[in-house]
This record gives sequence, structure tokens and C-alpha cells, in this order.
Amino acid sequence: MGLFNSMTGRGGNSDRLANYGQTTISTGALMERPQNGITPLEPGDMQNIDLPRTERKPRMFTMAEADNLTRAASIAESGAEQAQRAYAAQSKIVAAAAKTQVAHRKHVSKVADATAVMTGANVALGQHMHNLRDVYAKLGFSTDRAAETAQMKVDAVAVKYRGLRA
Repeated sequence: MGLFNSMTGRGGNSDRLANYGQTTISTGALMERPQNGITPLEPGDMQNIDLPRTERKPRMFTMAEADNLTRAASIAESGAEQAQRAYAAQSKIVAAAAKTQVAHRKHVSKVADATAVMTGANVALGQHMHNLRDVYAKLGFSTDRAAETAQMKVDAVAVKYRGLRA
């Protein structure tokens, strides 16, 4: 970048600093919840399972009513056992998803750390190379000076040699 650009702030570091001086990840993005996630603000459906009709006063049942209720109770017990199995399986799936997300976020953090280290190495190399510019300039001047000195010596010898021939 030239002197004019560094004085006027055009291009170069001022643009790069503007990009990194701001928060690039919003709090809202960090607080995104997975679809169907449960939070205090979104507790999910608090609906109850429907209960069978409850008798408000004691009464006698017929054999058919008792048989039907026995079958319904058996179905309800089986449904409860299957619900327990299903919810246990869903809980395992949710726990596995949480482990996966934690592992992924750790991985992304490591990648971001490594990217910052690699970028720092590039910057350090660039700074080092710029610091070598004056060394190379001095080497060039010394080479030019040596070439001029050698040419002056050659010219002096040539003058002497011409003077002897004349």
C-alpha cells in the first residue's frame, strides 16, 4: 500500500480493521434453538392425556362394561409401556444430538483458532519481508557502488594505457 493510501485511509488496513472491529456474530444467532427445542419461554404443549370418563358416584357395572374396561385398561397399559420405550429412545436421540452439536462447536472453535494462528503467521511473514526491504536496498546500493568503483578503476587504467600508447 502506498503512502497516499495510508495517509488517506483508502484501502489496506482501514478496510480490514473495519471488518474485524464489529461484532460479526449476533447474540440472536447464538441463541437459536433447535427446531422443537424446549425452553422456559416455549415449554411445549402442556396438554394432558385424556382420562376415561370418571364415575362421580358409585354404581354397578355390567359384565360387558367390565370386559370392555378390562380390554381398554390392557390397551392403555401396553400403550404406556410403549410410550415409555419410545420416550426413552427419543431421549437417547436428543442426548446424541446434543453431544454431536457440542463436538461440532468445539471443532469449529479449533478451526477458528487455527485460522487465526495461520493468519498471524502470514502477517508476521509479511512484516518480516517488509523489514528486509532496507537490507536488500543496501545490498543493491553496495553492488551499484562496487560496479561504479570497478568502472572507475577500469576507466583509470584505460586512460593510463591510452596515455602510454600515445
